[in-house]
This record gives sequence, structure tokens and C-alpha cells, in this order.
Amino acid sequence: MPNNPPSIKIGVIAASTTSLDLIKSLYKLIVEVDINNFIASLPKDRFTPPIRFEFKVEDAKWSPDTHQQLVETFHNLGINLIIGGGWSSMAEKSLPYINNHDMLLISASSTAPSLAKKDNLFRLVPDDLGQAKAVSRMMLSKNVKKAVVLQRDDLWGNGVFDAFKTEFIGLGGTILTREKYAEDCVDFIPHLNNVEAVVTGASDEGVLMLSFDEAPLLLKQPNYPKVYSLPWFGADGTALSMRILEDAPVQACNLRIYSTLATATPETEASPKYLEMKKRYEDLLHEPYSYYTGCNVDAGWLLALGVLVGQGSNTPQISVKNIVSLLPGIASIYYGYSGWCLLNESGDRMPGGYDIWGYRNIDGVANYYKYGVCDAMTGQVTWYPN
Repeated sequence: MPNNPPSIKIGVIAASTTSLDLIKSLYKLIVEVDINNFIASLPKDRFTPPIRFEFKVEDAKWSPDTHQQLVETFHNLGINLIIGGGWSSMAEKSLPYINNHDMLLISASSTAPSLAKKDNLFRLVPDDLGQAKAVSRMMLSKNVKKAVVLQRDDLWGNGVFDAFKTEFIGLGGTILTREKYAEDCVDFIPHLNNVEAVVTGASDEGVLMLSFDEAPLLLKQPNYPKVYSLPWFGADGTALSMRILEDAPVQACNLRIYSTLATATPETEASPKYLEMKKRYEDLLHEPYSYYTGCNVDAGWLLALGVLVGQGSNTPQISVKNIVSLLPGIASIYYGYSGWCLLNESGDRMPGGYDIWGYRNIDGVANYYKYGVCDAMTGQVTWYPN
């Protein structure tokens, strides 16, 4: 293979500056290297001319508008295969442009049910209908029958709440109050004042926090004894949050913040492929490997395989339409680092189970801790001992 073969560029958009370094390291040091090593192992005449893949990583800086601008910038550079839409609001903002300009967006973490449509968005995680069931059963298994909901007012937060409300009330629960805050909120005192006025501190009350990187600001407000005496719960936005550990470790460990996170099946987690990537990732980046990490790796591989299958030897000319039509079939036979990537008719991952993550002081150090699991099929919640 020549020293500098033509490169096929794939755009990657990190949702936040907090995650940028990890995302860039994952794609540049692992995914890009592995895919290009795979291509180098193929017969020399497989592609004319020889090719390689290059992942261009940018930062959406917590902003759907910035995400949209980056999508347009990539398109203007001729990069029409994008891994992004980390937040559902980002995917929603960019999707009209993606569809209208024959681009493809694959997300490793968008879960809003409202985006479950047949279009040029593919999502490697299940939508939030399954997560709402898991959150409801998790809270009820802790005898929380009255929910106080603190949530960001965006597509994701509203989608999770709507699905949760239906499920929780259907199972006999009650919504005591719903307090929404703007996604760029930095002053949580008025919202906590409203919640503190509603709760009584009863043993069957609990807080559901639907937040992302703003969670530490919310957790660090003083003088709310009733609210902070309750058990706290969350969803995938507060599970394995590096921002929470860095900025509010004491508060997180005190509240634990039991949060659901879609997970691979037990068979997947025991597979050599999963375990090899888990060890490699954690040794290299010193961060916990999760199902969502595996979904990011698989997003890169699925796009690369889409190009290789859809284009044959006619590279680097890319037909996004070909890849869009082929991707569900490729995913259906692809067993990746997050498990089997089978998609439903909307292009979203078929649901599996959910881990219950929280925070805990371990040997004097705040850390992530897996407290239990919820079986998505049966609704059974299992809490681990201690």
C-alpha cells in the first residue's frame, strides 16, 4: 500500500468539550488505526486506488446550533458521513439538513422516541421507551411511589419524561411535581425552591433528575434539606458522568443518583471481543468502558463497512444513498464491540437491558459504582448486595 493513499473522511462531532478528548482519542488512537490495519490486511488489488479512513473530530460545545454548523461545515468539505447527534436535541436540529443534503448521521447515544423515523439517522442505542420502563421499575423497587422530576427542557428531557410519566403512573406511581429548567440554565435556586416547597420528606418520595453536564451545578446548591434527604435517581445522562465526579463528587456519593444506562447482554459482556476492547480502552484512556463506548466504536466500523460494501473498488467516490440502503443489512450481521447491532425499521437499535449505575466513595475516593440491573424484557430489577 502506498505511504499516502487517498483518505475517506468521516466527520465526528463530540457533544461537549468535556467529552472531546476522550472521543478524539477513541477515534484517532483505536478506531481509525484498527480499520486501516484491517484494510491493509486485504488483498493488494482489492481497491484501486488503495484507500484509508480518516476521522475528523470536532466539538459541538454543548450546543445544538454549533452541532448544526459543524454538519454544514463537513458537508462543504465533502464529508457526508457523520458520527454525532450525541444529544437528541443535536440530532433533531441537524436532521433536516442531513436528509436534504444526502448525508448520513449515525448516533451512539441519541435516544429520544420522537426521532424514531425512517430517514438518514441511524442510532446504535434503543430509544427511551425502554429506558422509561427501566427507570419506573427501578424507582418503584426502592418503594418510591411519588416522583419529583427535575429536568432539562429539551427534546431528550421531555421525551424521557413523557414516556416515564405514562409508565410510572400505569404502574401505580404519582408525579408530585415536574420542574423544568432551560438547557443553558446556570441558576437552579428558583427551581429547587419550587421543589422544596412541594416535597414532605416522606419515605415514598424520590427525585428523578433528567440532566446532562449541568447536573453538578444543580447538586451543589445548599439549604434544601427535604429535597436532599430523598433518594435520587437519573437516566443515561447522569450515568458514568465524568463531569459529576469531577465537579460534585461529595454530593454525588451522598445521593448515589441511581441512573439507568443501556447495556450489552451478559453474553456480549463475556465475549472476547468486548473484553479485549474494554481492557484496551481502559488501559489507554483510564476511563470506564461502557456499552455506549462500544456503540461509538461500532459506529465507525459500520460506516467503514458501508463504504467498503457499497462502493466496492469504486472509491473514494461515496454514494451516501447506497450506504443508507445497505446499513441496516450490514448491522444485522455485524457483531460489534457493543454486541449485535440489529436495527429496527426506524434505524434504531433493538432494546436490551439496563445497568443501574450510581456513585460511591470507595477507599476514600469518589467513583462510579454499578448497583444493579434491570431486565428490559421482564422488567425485573436486581440490586446487588451491599
